[in-house]
Formats: sequence, C-alpha cells, structure tokens
Amino acid sequence: MSLKLAMQGNLQKSIDADIKAIEAAHRAALGRTGGRIRRALVADAKGAGLGRLGNAWRFGVYPGRGTKTLNPALFIYPRGKPGGRTQEALKAHEHGAVIRPDGSRYLAIPTGFNKPRGFRKMSGGTLISPAEMVAMKKWTYTLPTKDGKGLVWFLRVTEAAAKTRSGRIQRLAFAGGMKLGGRSGGQLGSGRGGRVKDILNRGAVPMFILMPQIRIKKRTDAGGIVERHARALPALVASEMAKRSREKRNGR
Repeated sequence: MSLKLAMQGNLQKSIDADIKAIEAAHRAALGRTGGRIRRALVADAKGAGLGRLGNAWRFGVYPGRGTKTLNPALFIYPRGKPGGRTQEALKAHEHGAVIRPDGSRYLAIPTGFNKPRGFRKMSGGTLISPAEMVAMKKWTYTLPTKDGKGLVWFLRVTEAAAKTRSGRIQRLAFAGGMKLGGRSGGQLGSGRGGRVKDILNRGAVPMFILMPQIRIKKRTDAGGIVERHARALPALVASEMAKRSREKRNGR
C-alpha cells in the first residue's frame, strides 16, 4: 500500500489570509479595549468629583490602518499639550500632589462670587483678578480662614437703591464696579436677593481664598483600570480570532 500527499490551493495565499486575520483580530481587540478603558476612566473621574475632566481621555491604535503589523499598540492619553493644565490636573489626582505658589506667597483660589457669568470672560477664569484686588487695596481686607491655614480676601461693597416696575425700592450691592447678583454678564454671585442682602449687611464679599499651599490627595485609579483591562486583552484577541474563523467557514 502506498500513500501520496498533495496540497491543493495556494499555500502563500492561505498564509497571507491567516496573517491578515491575525492582524485584524489584534487591531479589533485593542480598539475594543481602548473604548472600554476610556469609558472606565471617564466614570472614574466623575466618581472622584472631577466633573468633565475625565472627558479629556483619548485612545488610539498604532500604527494606523493600512500599515501591516502583528504587533499593534494601544495608546491611552489625555488631550491637550504635554505638561498642560489638563494633563497636570489628571496627573495630580492620579498620584497626589502638593501645589505651591510660584513667585508669590499665596495661591489665590477664586470663590463662587468671583466666577464669570454671562458673556464676560477674564484671564484666569475670574471676574476680578488678584492683580485687580491689589490695585483696589483700599477696598480690600483679609481675615483668617476657620482652620487658620489661610486667609479669605474680601472686597468691600457699596449700596445703592433702585425702583422696580412695581414701585418697590430694591437694595443693590456693587463691588469692584460690578453689580452683585443678576443674570447678565459682568455680575458677581447668584441673583438671589437674600444673598445680596446678606452681603450688604456684612459689607464685603469674599473673592479669593489665599493658601500657602494645597495638598491634592490621590482620587483616581487610571493605572489600575489600564492594568485590569490589559489582563483581559489575550482573551479578547482569542475571541476576535474565533469570530473571524467562523466567518471564514461561513464564507463571509
């Protein structure tokens, strides 16, 4: 008895098809992993109270499509310039950090009364800057914070009166040339009359909290999220390979 072995078909073509399937499986698995990691990072940031900061996370699979490789890489990164505010903020909440003033004695942290409203935007994201507070020195003063670790920087207010359409006399408060309360641009704080009345009674509005330094505790776990999803990657690649094998058998 004799046996003969013979190959049918094009061996090189079959090998090329398998390599292409492996490349596609790796790329698809990395793409799915990148999406899962980004969603987890966004949820982690929001859970830590960082709001929309987590939306800065991006991912990409490299090299780009059209380049043949059996070793594609997944790149997870925050958008923005290297060393920019977004990246530094994410880094600080990931590892913890101590922020100290550069060239001054205190860090000036704006209060809710000093946030931009309407269409007016000022440098530094405040209506009144620390430099403007210094220029209005006669109208400002500081008091220690409750814990004694910093200072509250106040701006004195002045009172005026205006008659409403109904004929009622309304008390108005002004600080730094801007009206306190209201809904239009160039105004400080909320529009609630009770809050304005309280400010008038106090005679000043807190504009900044002055701190010699700020300690930021670790609040996110980006490293742990990436590590957990990396461990699941081999199984995801195998799943993508099996999917392509089924498609090949079915002639798709």
